[in-house]
Amino acid sequence: MNAVFLLFVLCTLRDVISAANNTAKKLSHESSLPSVFIIGAMKAGTTSLSQIFRAHKEFCHDELKEKNFFSFDQNYKHGKQWYMKTFPNCSASVSLDATPTYFSDPETPKRLKEFFSPQELRRKKFVLILREPVSRLYSEYQFRHRGCLRYLKSHPSSTTNDHMQSPFCMRMLPDTYTKSKKPFVDISTATMEQLAKQLLDFPSFLQVDHGLTAMKRSDYHEHWARWLEVVRRDQLFVVNFKTLISQSNDILSRLRVFLHLESDWSANTTLPKPISHVDYDSGMSCDLRAQLVKRYEREGPQLAKDISAGLINKLEPPFPAFDPALEAPPCIKSRPKIPSSSSSNSSTPSPGNSKQKKTQPSSSPTKLVK
Repeated sequence: MNAVFLLFVLCTLRDVISAANNTAKKLSHESSLPSVFIIGAMKAGTTSLSQIFRAHKEFCHDELKEKNFFSFDQNYKHGKQWYMKTFPNCSASVSLDATPTYFSDPETPKRLKEFFSPQELRRKKFVLILREPVSRLYSEYQFRHRGCLRYLKSHPSSTTNDHMQSPFCMRMLPDTYTKSKKPFVDISTATMEQLAKQLLDFPSFLQVDHGLTAMKRSDYHEHWARWLEVVRRDQLFVVNFKTLISQSNDILSRLRVFLHLESDWSANTTLPKPISHVDYDSGMSCDLRAQLVKRYEREGPQLAKDISAGLINKLEPPFPAFDPALEAPPCIKSRPKIPSSSSSNSSTPSPGNSKQKKTQPSSSPTKLVK
């Protein structure tokens, strides 16, 4: 009888220990998700690099690139279990969250510190690609421009409420358009060039909320300081976008060591060249280009110096300083006057102050940037 009871106790104890070990393993695995972050910057090659990472056999092959958990309020409110579900069947040793808005989002570093324990956070790796700030801004504009034009031509509707079904158009059009139920342009008969000039020109984009946010994304100095308050410098691998494109094999070799990967990258791994042309793009005036170059002056030599400061490991390549005056997209000395959407025309707000009242796009690009 005592032997039977002892056997029962031993079996029960074994089951309890096994369950505890499984729970500990599950919690340990969850706390390690993700192990690698690509935090930005937007329009700096993050999609291409994340595809290369996911093709590696040691990475988890989940399909969702941008989790947007720490940077989107509505996602973060869902909590940890919701975030874990964005890594389905992720048993690989390396998991990835490649969300390019993380670097510029002011809440993300604070939320990372809240979400992970100090020990967990210390084990994370962060990859950051920085692109010349004016080029990055203009590339984001072109990205929205392409998406909205594609939607407008495939959905020839007469009211802006219908157009707002497209997230691309929602990010391009000023409130004077988005709040109107009247036709602002006959899309069924308008040419692509007319649509681009009347709705989607670059100066108008810089006056809407998403344009203001896009400009802030290129304020690298501000974001860099915020991140260093939360993570250590040796947890960050920072590379200049131009270096990534021109020396991709070398950068990938360095990243393999930084991420502690045992096997090499897939064969014929290459990074695509950035898109430099967009159909019906009305261009950037030289006056506006000069204002943007002025705005991002401190993202040049001083930023490069700050990025190099405190760097312990030698895995990162040298970070060449941005020179917006030379690297920013070419401008046009004169451009067609952009028709106003109505007879009334208010003063143009500065993108330097997001609290100013938004108005209809001005026909002049002057005094757009502070």
